[in-house]
Amino acid sequence: MIVKELTGDMQFAKNELEETQMIVTTPEKWDVITRKSSDMSLSVLVKLLIIDEIFGRAGRPQFDKSGEGIIITSHDKLAYYLRLLTSQLPIESQFISSLKDNLNAEVALGTVTNVKEACAWLGYTYLSIRMKKNPLAYGIGWDEVIADPSLSLRQRSLVTDAARSLDKAKMMRFDENSGNFYCTELGRIASHFYIQYSSVETYNEMLRRHMNDSEVIDMVAHSSEFENIVVRDEEQKELEELAQTSCPLEVKGGPSNKHGKVSILIQL
Repeated sequence: MIVKELTGDMQFAKNELEETQMIVTTPEKWDVITRKSSDMSLSVLVKLLIIDEIFGRAGRPQFDKSGEGIIITSHDKLAYYLRLLTSQLPIESQFISSLKDNLNAEVALGTVTNVKEACAWLGYTYLSIRMKKNPLAYGIGWDEVIADPSLSLRQRSLVTDAARSLDKAKMMRFDENSGNFYCTELGRIASHFYIQYSSVETYNEMLRRHMNDSEVIDMVAHSSEFENIVVRDEEQKELEELAQTSCPLEVKGGPSNKHGKVSILIQL
């Protein structure tokens, strides 16, 4: 069995993670992999798994008939953990935040070609199920639910808004009169190489007809895929040295900001 310890300053390559059977870490440091810090992040889910494991095995069957588990937490988190342990906190869909990327992927594949097909596709998702079960969590009022129990109009609105955004970003062409979608080369490239919609928006804003190599790399460094990159104080000296000795191109903004750090790493 391959066991690795994950610390706050350690970064694992993808192949290292795939070869590892067990990762020893704390829930907070787990965010180094998940790159999330919201209340519904994998870090919290890992905490919940650990809590369930501890409470489930609080007793020692071979020695005791019962056992006790104690959670020590801050008062503001007390209600949260109570809801988790009593299964009163449903897991909601986060699909809306990535709807544009997923719709673009379906259009690029050719499985969705118009608004009608997109609505049918959206109807098969967990988002559609949770919207009907808990509409208030998705900003849907009860009057809208009563008027449209299937929420087909809300689904159509989500699809239309996403399509308009993709059309504006030139990732696809959306004919609102016919409702048809037409994939563009940019959208196909973004889908094949997992480039996020927000990154394409950044490229559209920063891209100019005449750019040198340094400016192109700086543009790529502004991609949303790198938004969780941080620059630590202990890295400054090494980054400055790499920028001066190992980077053939100018590092825009210098190594003191995250875009500069990404630029340096790209050039190595």
